Amino acid sequence: MEATPPRITFRDAQHRVHMDIVKTRMFLLGLGSGTTLTLFIASILLMVASYSPTAGAISVICGWPYPLYRAAFLASLCGLLYGAVVFAWRRNSVDFRRALHLSPAVTYQAILSYSYACFVIVFACFVLFALLLLA
Repeated sequence: MEATPPRITFRDAQHRVHMDIVKTRMFLLGLGSGTTLTLFIASILLMVASYSPTAGAISVICGWPYPLYRAAFLASLCGLLYGAVVFAWRRNSVDFRRALHLSPAVTYQAILSYSYACFVIVFACFVLFALLLLA
């Protein structure tokens, strides 16, 4: 006798689709956070390596550009952490919109996307500046 497959209700199918969306968002959040952290660590290592006065032209970075890039990285990191806080509060059913005075149009995905984009832009500018100094 052949076993009949279990019937899938509309609610089960809807839950499965919702979970696929959640898994996709979590994957993108992890990918963006991991990439941002990697870029941040790489820029810190580049700054530490360029701190030595014997490093040649790259030691110019320790002048005025160093605080400029560091401040931009810090602002991007604050944006990333703010997005993580909004995400954690949303997952724990905290009324963060009223506590943080956020409009309904502001989501944690938008906050994380903008801070990630800022990280990538600042890192690209920093690397381009460092490579121009080496040329």
